[in-house]
Amino acid sequence: MPILVGLGNPGIEYDKTRHNIGFEVIDHLSHFLGIKLDDRSGPWYAGIANHRGTKIVLMKPTTYMNLSGQAVNKALQVFRMLPHECMVITDDINLPVGKIRIRKSGSSGGHNGLTDIIERIRTDEFPRMRLGVGNTFARGQQADYVLSPFTVEQRVDIDEMIPKAAEACLCFCREGIDASMNRYNRT
Repeated sequence: MPILVGLGNPGIEYDKTRHNIGFEVIDHLSHFLGIKLDDRSGPWYAGIANHRGTKIVLMKPTTYMNLSGQAVNKALQVFRMLPHECMVITDDINLPVGKIRIRKSGSSGGHNGLTDIIERIRTDEFPRMRLGVGNTFARGQQADYVLSPFTVEQRVDIDEMIPKAAEACLCFCREGIDASMNRYNRT
Protein backbone atom coordinates (compact mmCIF):
# COMPACT_ATOMS: atom_id res chain seq x y z
CA MET A 1 0.00 0.00 0.00
CA PRO A 2 1.91 3.09 -1.19
CA ILE A 3 1.58 6.47 0.46
CA LEU A 4 1.50 9.79 -1.39
CA VAL A 5 2.49 12.78 0.75
CA GLY A 6 1.92 16.28 -0.58
CA LEU A 7 3.94 18.91 1.25
CA GLY A 8 2.64 22.35 2.14
CA ASN A 9 1.69 24.62 5.00
CA PRO A 10 -1.63 24.33 6.84
CA GLY A 11 -3.96 27.31 6.89
CA ILE A 12 -6.09 29.15 4.36
CA GLU A 13 -3.50 31.92 4.02
CA TYR A 14 -1.21 29.43 2.25
CA ASP A 15 -3.80 28.06 -0.21
CA LYS A 16 -2.65 28.23 -3.84
CA THR A 17 0.86 29.40 -2.91
CA ARG A 18 3.94 27.95 -4.58
CA HIS A 19 4.96 26.11 -1.41
CA ASN A 20 1.58 24.33 -1.30
CA ILE A 21 1.71 22.74 -4.74
CA GLY A 22 2.06 19.30 -3.09
CA PHE A 23 -1.26 19.87 -1.30
CA GLU A 24 -2.87 20.78 -4.63
CA VAL A 25 -1.81 17.46 -6.16
CA ILE A 26 -3.21 15.51 -3.19
CA ASP A 27 -6.46 17.51 -3.37
CA HIS A 28 -6.71 16.69 -7.08
CA LEU A 29 -6.15 12.99 -6.36
CA SER A 30 -8.69 12.90 -3.52
CA HIS A 31 -11.30 14.45 -5.80
CA PHE A 32 -10.42 12.12 -8.69
CA LEU A 33 -10.49 9.02 -6.45
CA GLY A 34 -13.64 10.16 -4.62
CA ILE A 35 -12.32 10.20 -1.06
CA LYS A 36 -12.20 12.74 1.74
CA LEU A 37 -9.06 13.46 3.69
CA ASP A 38 -10.04 13.45 7.33
CA ASP A 39 -8.10 10.78 9.23
CA ARG A 40 -6.58 12.56 12.21
CA SER A 41 -4.64 9.64 13.73
CA GLY A 42 -1.51 11.73 13.31
CA PRO A 43 -0.35 15.23 12.31
CA TRP A 44 -2.08 15.03 8.94
CA TYR A 45 -5.24 14.87 6.91
CA ALA A 46 -5.31 11.47 5.24
CA GLY A 47 -7.55 9.02 3.46
CA ILE A 48 -7.25 5.60 1.89
CA ALA A 49 -8.33 5.15 -1.72
CA ASN A 50 -8.63 2.10 -3.91
CA HIS A 51 -7.33 2.57 -7.44
CA ARG A 52 -7.50 -0.39 -9.83
CA GLY A 53 -7.14 -2.84 -6.97
CA THR A 54 -4.32 -0.96 -5.23
CA LYS A 55 -4.91 0.69 -1.87
CA ILE A 56 -3.26 4.11 -1.65
CA VAL A 57 -2.84 6.44 1.32
CA LEU A 58 -3.18 10.14 0.45
CA MET A 59 -1.74 12.50 3.03
CA LYS A 60 -1.31 16.22 3.72
CA PRO A 61 0.75 16.96 6.85
CA THR A 62 -0.67 19.49 9.29
CA THR A 63 2.82 20.40 10.44
CA TYR A 64 4.42 23.37 8.76
CA MET A 65 6.65 22.66 5.77
CA ASN A 66 9.90 22.80 7.78
CA LEU A 67 8.57 20.09 10.13
CA SER A 68 7.22 17.72 7.46
CA GLY A 69 9.48 14.94 8.74
CA GLN A 70 7.41 14.63 11.92
CA ALA A 71 4.34 13.67 9.92
CA VAL A 72 6.14 11.45 7.40
CA ASN A 73 8.05 9.57 10.10
CA LYS A 74 4.88 8.92 12.10
CA ALA A 75 2.90 7.94 8.98
CA LEU A 76 5.52 5.36 8.01
CA GLN A 77 5.10 3.83 11.47
CA VAL A 78 1.29 4.03 11.64
CA PHE A 79 0.72 2.66 8.14
CA ARG A 80 3.64 0.18 8.49
CA MET A 81 5.43 1.28 5.35
CA LEU A 82 9.02 1.54 4.28
CA PRO A 83 10.49 4.79 2.92
CA HIS A 84 10.65 3.45 -0.66
CA GLU A 85 6.82 3.07 -0.55
CA CYS A 86 6.35 6.77 0.20
CA MET A 87 6.28 9.35 -2.63
CA VAL A 88 6.81 12.91 -1.38
CA ILE A 89 5.42 15.67 -3.62
CA THR A 90 6.90 19.14 -3.24
CA ASP A 91 7.71 22.45 -4.89
CA ASP A 92 11.09 23.15 -6.48
CA ILE A 93 12.42 26.61 -7.30
CA ASN A 94 15.21 25.08 -9.38
CA LEU A 95 12.76 23.83 -12.00
CA PRO A 96 10.85 25.97 -14.49
CA VAL A 97 7.17 26.51 -13.77
CA GLY A 98 5.20 23.43 -14.80
CA LYS A 99 8.15 20.99 -15.02
CA ILE A 100 7.91 17.62 -13.22
CA ARG A 101 10.98 15.74 -11.99
CA ILE A 102 10.71 12.37 -10.24
CA ARG A 103 13.62 10.67 -8.46
CA LYS A 104 14.07 7.46 -6.45
CA SER A 105 16.20 9.16 -3.83
CA GLY A 106 18.65 12.01 -3.36
CA SER A 107 19.54 15.06 -1.36
CA SER A 108 17.10 17.70 -0.18
CA GLY A 109 18.45 20.17 -2.72
CA GLY A 110 18.16 22.82 0.00
CA HIS A 111 14.40 22.26 0.44
CA ASN A 112 13.64 22.54 4.16
CA GLY A 113 10.71 20.12 4.06
CA LEU A 114 12.81 17.42 2.40
CA THR A 115 15.70 18.15 4.77
CA ASP A 116 13.47 17.53 7.78
CA ILE A 117 12.09 14.30 6.29
CA ILE A 118 15.61 12.99 5.57
CA GLU A 119 16.75 13.85 9.11
CA ARG A 120 13.75 12.27 10.83
CA ILE A 121 13.48 9.04 8.83
CA ARG A 122 17.29 8.80 8.67
CA THR A 123 17.52 8.12 4.96
CA ASP A 124 17.25 9.90 1.65
CA GLU A 125 16.12 6.65 -0.02
CA PHE A 126 12.50 7.61 -0.71
CA PRO A 127 10.85 8.69 -3.98
CA ARG A 128 10.11 12.34 -4.48
CA MET A 129 8.31 14.35 -7.10
CA ARG A 130 9.58 17.88 -7.51
CA LEU A 131 7.22 20.32 -9.18
CA GLY A 132 8.68 23.39 -10.82
CA VAL A 133 7.55 26.73 -9.43
CA GLY A 134 10.29 28.86 -11.02
CA ASN A 135 12.66 31.27 -9.33
CA THR A 136 11.84 34.80 -10.42
CA PHE A 137 12.63 36.45 -7.11
CA ALA A 138 15.19 39.00 -5.98
CA ARG A 139 18.14 37.96 -3.84
CA GLY A 140 16.98 37.32 -0.29
CA GLN A 141 13.31 37.08 -1.28
CA GLN A 142 13.02 33.29 -1.64
CA ALA A 143 10.71 32.84 1.38
CA ASP A 144 8.35 35.57 0.19
CA TYR A 145 8.35 34.05 -3.30
CA VAL A 146 7.41 30.49 -2.28
CA LEU A 147 4.76 31.76 0.13
CA SER A 148 3.07 33.85 -2.56
CA PRO A 149 0.55 32.75 -5.21
CA PHE A 150 1.43 32.06 -8.82
CA THR A 151 0.99 34.80 -11.39
CA VAL A 152 -1.99 34.47 -13.74
CA GLU A 153 0.36 33.33 -16.52
CA GLN A 154 2.09 30.76 -14.28
CA ARG A 155 -1.27 29.47 -13.04
CA VAL A 156 -2.09 28.27 -16.57
CA ASP A 157 1.02 26.05 -16.56
CA ILE A 158 0.37 24.89 -13.00
CA ASP A 159 -3.23 23.94 -13.81
CA GLU A 160 -1.89 21.77 -16.65
CA MET A 161 0.84 20.26 -14.48
CA ILE A 162 -1.33 19.17 -11.53
CA PRO A 163 -3.30 16.46 -13.40
CA LYS A 164 -0.07 15.18 -14.97
CA ALA A 165 1.56 15.03 -11.53
CA ALA A 166 -1.49 13.15 -10.21
CA GLU A 167 -1.24 10.67 -13.12
CA ALA A 168 2.46 10.20 -12.33
CA CYS A 169 1.58 9.46 -8.69
CA LEU A 170 -0.95 6.81 -9.72
CA CYS A 171 1.59 5.33 -12.13
CA PHE A 172 4.04 5.08 -9.20
CA CYS A 173 1.39 3.29 -7.14
CA ARG A 174 0.48 0.80 -9.88
CA GLU A 175 3.75 0.24 -11.72
CA GLY A 176 6.55 1.53 -9.51
CA ILE A 177 9.03 4.37 -9.48
CA ASP A 178 10.92 3.40 -12.65
CA ALA A 179 7.77 3.47 -14.80
CA SER A 180 6.75 6.78 -13.29
CA MET A 181 10.18 8.31 -13.92
CA ASN A 182 10.39 6.99 -17.48
CA ARG A 183 6.96 8.24 -18.42
CA TYR A 184 6.70 11.59 -16.64
CA ASN A 185 10.22 13.01 -16.43
CA ARG A 186 10.01 13.61 -20.20
CA THR A 187 6.95 15.85 -20.12
